[in-house]
Amino acid sequence: GGTTSSFVMNPTASVTWTLSGGPSAGISLSSGLGSSTSIIVSGSLNPGTYNLTLTATDTACDPVKHTASISITITKLGTAPAIAAGSPAPAPLCAAYTFTPTVTGGIAPLSYSVTGTLPAGLSLVGGSITGTPTLVVPYQATTSSSFTFTVTDSGIPVATQVSQGFTINVTDPGASFAVAIPGSQTVPTGGGLAQAMSAAGGVGILHWVLSGPAGFSLTSPTGGVNQISVGGAVADGTYAMTVTVTDSLTCAPVHTATQVVSMKVGP
Repeated sequence: GGTTSSFVMNPTASVTWTLSGGPSAGISLSSGLGSSTSIIVSGSLNPGTYNLTLTATDTACDPVKHTASISITITKLGTAPAIAAGSPAPAPLCAAYTFTPTVTGGIAPLSYSVTGTLPAGLSLVGGSITGTPTLVVPYQATTSSSFTFTVTDSGIPVATQVSQGFTINVTDPGASFAVAIPGSQTVPTGGGLAQAMSAAGGVGILHWVLSGPAGFSLTSPTGGVNQISVGGAVADGTYAMTVTVTDSLTCAPVHTATQVVSMKVGP
């Protein structure tokens, strides 16, 4: 803001000045009495056009009024900020992730805020959503979180604020974790190895546990493929046991897959 225009009457005359039609605050006269005056505009006024009437009254003799219509336009410096719409990349569970919305324009410095729900493990840092997603709906391939990202600039006389909605999908790489066991598990009398079992869809190293009667064991405690070994002392018959496989997810509960195995020993 500052002095915008000066107005002069007969310098020998006694003149009073009045201003009307403008806002109640923010536009004023430098002097209400004298041969000249100036209109002063405050920096606190919002951008826009203000139509005013300036009246000068000559009081030296019979009062004579002179009026002038004045239009003052206030513009904001710079351009308003804008946030580009779009879909953030998926955020894999337990993996470092950053999403930075594209912001253009605005008068620096800019400030940022978020309302709504961010995925667990992610937070607003500066103008970015960053962190490590730590929670999903168990065994659901995608868990979505929606939020509103807001940017506020430092515009003068007033700041400008804009918002844009986004959705981040946290993906669970172990959502389809499962153990595949051949339908026929048979070992001849005297023991041996049953058909290979496999596990897929887990994260990291897979850990196997066999729960069943004595004489049965796994060939390996870890891996994607495993077999049940039957000891030579196991009598002929059909045996029920359970195979449980867990993965190595680090930031959330591990994925678990369980299968009941029916094992026939004999001819």
